[in-house]
Amino acid sequence: MPIDYKEALHYFRLAAESGNANAEAFIGRMYAEGVGDLKQDYTVAREYFARAAEQVGGGAMSSISSRDSLT
Repeated sequence: MPIDYKEALHYFRLAAESGNANAEAFIGRMYAEGVGDLKQDYTVAREYFARAAEQVGGGAMSSISSRDSLT
């Protein structure tokens, strides 16, 4: 069965709106990689990684740093 990225993004957004740091990090990764029909957008990805990092500490910050070299 193919992955429905649009549906996945919908549910990750719901979880992120509830303050789920893992969901915020996954959304960041989806934007960073441009999965499915989602346009690759490092600026939006950084925003989601930063939100996740604020909640859980430095783990998500490494994602921001590694993506910085790609822009």
